[in-house]
Amino acid sequence: MFLKWELRNSDYVIIHVGTNSLVSDQTAIQICHEIINLAASIRDQNIPVSISGIVPRNDKEELSDKAMLVNEYLSNISQNTGFKFISHDNIRPQYHLTSRGLHLNQKGSSVLSSNFKRFIETLY
Repeated sequence: MFLKWELRNSDYVIIHVGTNSLVSDQTAIQICHEIINLAASIRDQNIPVSISGIVPRNDKEELSDKAMLVNEYLSNISQNTGFKFISHDNIRPQYHLTSRGLHLNQKGSSVLSSNFKRFIETLY
């Protein structure tokens, strides 16, 4: 369960969570619903919110598959719930992750940053 907090003076929130939940016993759909519920609790405070997909990983195949499934669910459910979904499909594990296959390398961080920047530019 993600922590809940009160957001003050926020014009917009992008939720970028979920990677650590992949190692839990939760299913992909449970993780997705937890993220959607967090987004809804922020929207209930009259703050616009979007959901950032889980960055691809390459450390364990089952976690990589689970991340892709969570992102697929998030993308589909976001359309039905009015949340905007930020995809990171352009992050390639072989080029953008460290040798352990979990964390972004410098190039990967740059791609993630560009994804957020491009998304934010669409808001204005």
